[in-house]
Amino acid sequence: MGSPKSLDELRAIFEDGMTAVFNKVRQEKIRSGHPLVVSGGNGTVIELDPKTLEPFDDGQGPWSDKVLTDYESVRRTLWGRIAAGDAAGFRKLLAAHVGATRKSEAAKNLLAEEAGIDRGTLDELVDLGQDRDPALSTVAGLMKALAAD
Repeated sequence: MGSPKSLDELRAIFEDGMTAVFNKVRQEKIRSGHPLVVSGGNGTVIELDPKTLEPFDDGQGPWSDKVLTDYESVRRTLWGRIAAGDAAGFRKLLAAHVGATRKSEAAKNLLAEEAGIDRGTLDELVDLGQDRDPALSTVAGLMKALAAD
């Protein structure tokens, strides 16, 4: 095998190697039953379930308040749910995050306003009893509003 001829080729080799390392560590964690520990941004650490790559259940429900109020971790996990095509998981995490961080009606109104959506749309989206598939513009607005936090 020759040396890489371009930065893109070098990047691809690096990414393939990192993916292989990640998958090996993930398989070991699945076998052991221990969480994956990753940086959640801003010096925080988040534990992920190695099978689902969702925040690890620490006995306080699927997501603890500590995780739900770490905006960077929430945004990363929401993007992960989008990339996986998991609309239900996206809505579940969004509902838990809104419930943990936007307890007042005024805070929910502000989030809807910042996202450029009606408050009713936000309420429908976080009401897990409703079968709702949000429009791309709704998801984009919410992700932008969360990024502003």
